[in-house]
Amino acid sequence: QAVRLDPLSSATLVITGALYRVRGRYQRALDYVENTLQIDPENGFAKWLEAVVYRDTGQLDKAMDVASTIRENPAWGFTYGLVLARLGRDEEARRELEKLEGPPPHVLALVFLNAQFGENDEAFRWLKVMSDQMPHPWYPWLLGWLPDLETVYDDPRVREMAEEIGLGDFR
Repeated sequence: QAVRLDPLSSATLVITGALYRVRGRYQRALDYVENTLQIDPENGFAKWLEAVVYRDTGQLDKAMDVASTIRENPAWGFTYGLVLARLGRDEEARRELEKLEGPPPHVLALVFLNAQFGENDEAFRWLKVMSDQMPHPWYPWLLGWLPDLETVYDDPRVREMAEEIGLGDFR
């Protein structure tokens, strides 16, 4: 309904696309990416979404092409490292991780990349930084359902963090 009410909002479009991605409706997510980029061709969130949809669907060459276009973006450049990690190019991906410094704006990237490497203690360290900086807009999403963090969801610390902000039974 939000898209119907404001069809020219790039924020609404890209968030809707992200919701479709989480539900495994990748083509629909890409449709929303395309619509977002028609309105806002430099939208880093949309390019991140496009790259991770391609990554999730095994289209790694396309994912790398898109991620390369936002590699220098201060907020979304970490996407390049995510794709490198999926390609098994861990050494290069770790170099991308080392370029990042603590928050802001890289706390989200540090959570994602550490989770990608299965370094859950480090991912949780950065999740804790996010919780301490509330209200961080991504924090509840990260605790609940982003596929990028599947390596951490079985850890009891996720439930504890969710309960701290009143999410209760979030999964």
